Amino acid sequence: MRQASTWSALFTALFLSAAGCTVGVGSIDQDPGDDDDGTDPGDDPPPTTPVLQSILSGTFSPLAGFTGIGGRAQMVRTLQGKTQVDVQIRGLTPGLAYTAHVHAASCAFQGGGHYKIDPAVLDALPENELYIEMTATADGIGATQVEYDHLTRGEALAIVIHNPADGAKMACADLVPDDDAAVEASGTIAPFAQAEAGDQGIGGSVTLMRDGTGTHVSLSLTGLDPALTYGAHIHAEPCGVTDGGGHYKMDPTVIDPVEANELWPAVTAIDAGGAMSSTLDSPHKARYDAQSLVVHRVVDAATKPKVACADLTRTSWPAIGTTGTATTMAAGTSAGLTISGNATMSRTLAGITQVTLNASGLAPDTDYSAHVHNLPCSVQDGGGHYKFDSSIADPVETNEIWLKLSTDASGTGTDSVWVNHTARGEAQSIVIHDADKNRLACYDLN
Repeated sequence: MRQASTWSALFTALFLSAAGCTVGVGSIDQDPGDDDDGTDPGDDPPPTTPVLQSILSGTFSPLAGFTGIGGRAQMVRTLQGKTQVDVQIRGLTPGLAYTAHVHAASCAFQGGGHYKIDPAVLDALPENELYIEMTATADGIGATQVEYDHLTRGEALAIVIHNPADGAKMACADLVPDDDAAVEASGTIAPFAQAEAGDQGIGGSVTLMRDGTGTHVSLSLTGLDPALTYGAHIHAEPCGVTDGGGHYKMDPTVIDPVEANELWPAVTAIDAGGAMSSTLDSPHKARYDAQSLVVHRVVDAATKPKVACADLTRTSWPAIGTTGTATTMAAGTSAGLTISGNATMSRTLAGITQVTLNASGLAPDTDYSAHVHNLPCSVQDGGGHYKFDSSIADPVETNEIWLKLSTDASGTGTDSVWVNHTARGEAQSIVIHDADKNRLACYDLN
């Protein structure tokens, strides 16, 4: 396995490489004749133990009044309670300093307001928010990575970059996981510590399922007083953060509580033992800021204390997968080649990145090199090599993602590698080079 080092081990790996020692770099070779059965010392299996809680990513699109802005954003939550955010944004004014922020609404709502570490603090304080600062290069590209000692909650839904002239929102990228399949979140209901004695016996469970048809909530409660009236709502914060915060809203720009704009599972038909169950089906697909269910005891129209709560917890998150197909570049056409094939890149919760590359239409029985690049194929022919540490200018294999293609008699080759590094969003393409480093083909990874 060609396995590049983690950030903490990278410089050790570079030192050993310079000293002529073997570092943890290898590949799952899939060239003709390699059976990948693990018997070759170079066929190291990739790790599978999770070190990340989730990976979310998105693509920047310009907001009203702006054009020509694109790029990628990514947010990684670690099991150590940290959040890593990286962005690469194109179409900026060269030399200008820009600020972006993690925002608390999706791009459909222009990102809403800034995400706040403590949402009870209403003032805009940099230390209570997630700021991302960068200066655009001569090519109009801003790129940076920031790590915070804070595990973002579900309402960290987007990244918005602002116009340095007036603070206007220029472009937005939704932060979403790669989860087209059904998603389930569930929790156990428990009373709030401040609930009155009569409410301390409330318990139960809730499950929220989001699938292709919408959102489905199943609620079971026990310990209710059959003589009283209760209500329940999906809320926008976890139970331990401002007691669940306010109601989850399909359209967060609507301030007033409107049942048609929220998710209200019924609390009715309480039996003599204080138990009930209900289901709610909505065509709305809940976002990830649907974070808890809160039970209220209804005293009167104005008095509805929060008495119990359940966090809606998702047990597992997916890897982030990108794929692409080959486009023959000018040098490939000049060499008489028509190159086809596909590529995949997967960023996994084990903190690794796996890349597989297939190509046909190359010269027979020939060795080629390929590298992950840091721009799309349509921008500067893929730009330069993607680097784990972008401050290292020289191409060093342990700081990059390299593949090797050895074609067979038909001009077909394949390779698969993994690196002990979660590729940032700017890892956007793969370029195949010939022995003279000409760029023959490019694969966009989308």
